[in-house]
Amino acid sequence: MEHRQYDLQVKYIFRGGKLGVLPINFDGLAKVVKKGDTIFVAQYMFTGSETTSVWLEVDKVDGNDVDCKIKNSATLAGALFTLHASEILIYLPNLTEKYRGESSHMF
Repeated sequence: MEHRQYDLQVKYIFRGGKLGVLPINFDGLAKVVKKGDTIFVAQYMFTGSETTSVWLEVDKVDGNDVDCKIKNSATLAGALFTLHASEILIYLPNLTEKYRGESSHMF
């Protein structure tokens, strides 16, 4: 299986009207979210009470762009984040065929 980087992005507006962009490497996000859906972005587990998780609401989907409104105050620091889209069915395999073959002796 070939790994590819996609130009998908989540756009959001900071308070004060500044536009920000989070690059996302999942090519199917824009196909499975719709206006009003919730997306959480953070470095750690999402509890909803910390200030390191951003709660986004999808405002518009345009091609591969997902425009969102920020719904809370938070600080994202670092280069690697986890994205969680609530109640969204995403078709991703648990294991690729390559890893299924390599790990078959484990199960």
